Amino acid sequence: MKKKMVLLLLLIVTFVSVFFYAPFMKSYACSCVPPGAPVEEMKESSAVFLGKVTEIANKDRGSLTFPPDIEQVAVQFEVEKSWKGLNQKEVVVYTASNSASCGFEFEVGREYLVYASEGEGNLQTSYCTRTAQLEMADEDIAELGEGKQITEKEAKTKYETSVENSGNTGVIYPVAVGIGILLLTGIVFFRMKRKH
Repeated sequence: MKKKMVLLLLLIVTFVSVFFYAPFMKSYACSCVPPGAPVEEMKESSAVFLGKVTEIANKDRGSLTFPPDIEQVAVQFEVEKSWKGLNQKEVVVYTASNSASCGFEFEVGREYLVYASEGEGNLQTSYCTRTAQLEMADEDIAELGEGKQITEKEAKTKYETSVENSGNTGVIYPVAVGIGILLLTGIVFFRMKRKH
């Protein structure tokens, strides 16, 4: 009976660990479905804009979208035109820090057409979207049309505007779950030991 209880407990702990930590497991290679046409991708995106990168900062903001073991960068843009979802002059977009993790590799001072989705209240993009340097985005801009010019007077803030505001909250959840699992395991073993 005791062996069955221990085996059952180990199975429960294993299941709970896999369930909670599966989203955070390390991914070593980028694999993605090719994006659709510009108008299709715009429909799927939360924001589509043309902007110039003004600052890039390393941030570890693990989440269900970005696991804690994947380093991220916060990329600050000065927005020039918007086709969807933005009405502000500055915005921060998150991406994985390298292309092996499907991150888009931005450079300070360059202009990009960005397709971003919203996750946890922040904008995120990846190598798997139609995001591209301005020089490579002629087809997209022709299909998307003129876009709305963003000026300082019109700017309304919905998303983060500075990389300084970015926090480090990604590891709190998985650590709390791990501690909870260890405590539960200890309590069950302690009770089993007292009964025998």
